[in-house]
Amino acid sequence: PDLTVFGEITDASLDGTRGFHVGYRFEYADGTLATLVDGDLGTRGGLHIEGPIRAPFAVLTSASRFVREAVLDGLEVDLDQANLAFVLPFFGERVRELGIAGRATVAVILRGTFSDPELPRAVVILDRFALPGWTPVRMKAELTYVDDELRAERLWIADSVGEIALAEAGVHFSVQDPPADLAGWLARSAAAPFHIAARFEPRRLDGLPRPLSKHLLPYNPIRRGDI
Repeated sequence: PDLTVFGEITDASLDGTRGFHVGYRFEYADGTLATLVDGDLGTRGGLHIEGPIRAPFAVLTSASRFVREAVLDGLEVDLDQANLAFVLPFFGERVRELGIAGRATVAVILRGTFSDPELPRAVVILDRFALPGWTPVRMKAELTYVDDELRAERLWIADSVGEIALAEAGVHFSVQDPPADLAGWLARSAAAPFHIAARFEPRRLDGLPRPLSKHLLPYNPIRRGDI
């Protein structure tokens, strides 16, 4: 069958956020679900999802089959200035307890299936990113995830003083059979082969952002040096 579903959710409330708006339109024909979702989350940021998802109609009626069998064919997912305090709790209580602050702007293209996705292109920008006791920094990463290899083709980090580092890196690991918590993900990443290359801008050691300045020179009252 051919099917079109559209509508909007207005003045909704989620996690203490009130008055956000989400509009959606789904059109199914010839085995393809054309997807369009636009969300205005107020002070929490914005959301945009657009693109085709290929799946037999029967797959649309089963969540488990949809995750396993629906094929993402260049689905674009964009987050605009999303508040991390709002986003990270969806990744579990332990992630929420880290107290990460800042905002994220993300542009991702998805291929494959939800259970075994590929990211031929992803750009992540973190503004005023910090953990408790950290100096806020700005980060930009250009990423790909293809054939079980996560690559950071460009990773840029800066603070209010200026650029801190420019790097590229890669690690081999699979997202299939995902761990149940953050510790599991960290253990899987730590056991995976990786490479990294980085260039650090010249900076006095006492001018580095916390916690680097604290750990590199914890007992030196003069605090001289450059990297």
